[in-house]
Parts: sequence; structure tokens; C-alpha cells
Amino acid sequence: MHAKHILAAFATIPLAHAAVWNVTVGGPAGLVYTPSQVTASPGDTLHFIFASPGHSVTQSTFDAPCTEMPGGFNSGLIQQSGGTFDVLVNSTDPIWVFCEQVGHCQGGMVFAANPTTAQSFTAFQAAAKGTTA
Repeated sequence: MHAKHILAAFATIPLAHAAVWNVTVGGPAGLVYTPSQVTASPGDTLHFIFASPGHSVTQSTFDAPCTEMPGGFNSGLIQQSGGTFDVLVNSTDPIWVFCEQVGHCQGGMVFAANPTTAQSFTAFQAAAKGTTA
């Protein structure tokens, strides 16, 4: 009898599933991450797929978009198509990313997870390019 009550209690608990966000790096679309931004939850994975060689997934900050964040993640320059790099999302705080290949960030090759109204993707990309949003 107790087992039925326990099973019934578990049946009412909603199951949360972590999402995997596939992000294409480079490729035919050019010097971009596709999509350029996502809204991710804690436990989700950002799965970067390198569609062309010579790109990176390097964490930065909103204020310094083309500078590696101390203690942040960095895939290094991936030299083969088809390589992957995963980032586990630990909070809803923004995650800022750029390509460290010479000139790519300044060309606008940036990505954001969880940008905000105050710190938007558009403003981040404009700062990377040295322009205003």
C-alpha cells in the first residue's frame, strides 16, 4: 500500500530536462556564431560545432568583448571542421563569447547566452566592432 502512495507522489513531480543549444561556429555563414544568442537555463549545455577551422570559443566580459576573461573558458583555435566544444550553463547570468582569431572579434564574431536589456547582444557586438549600438 505504501509503495502505491510513494509512486503516486513521484508521478506528480514535473521532470526538468536540460537543453542542448547547438551553436555553429563559422562555416558558410561566415564569421558568425549561429545562432548569435540564446536564452539558456542552469544545467543547459552550449554545444559549439566548428563548421570551419581557425575559430575559437573564448569567454570574455561585456565591457571587454575581445579580451579573454581571466579564469574563463577557451577552446583554443580549433584547426579542423567538425570539432566541438561544450560549455555547461551554471546560472542565468550572461555569458559572453568571442573568436580569438586575429580580426574575427573586431569583425563582429561574438556570441551571447542570456544577454539582458541593459547588456544586450547588439551593444556587445557593437563594442566588439568598435562602433555604437
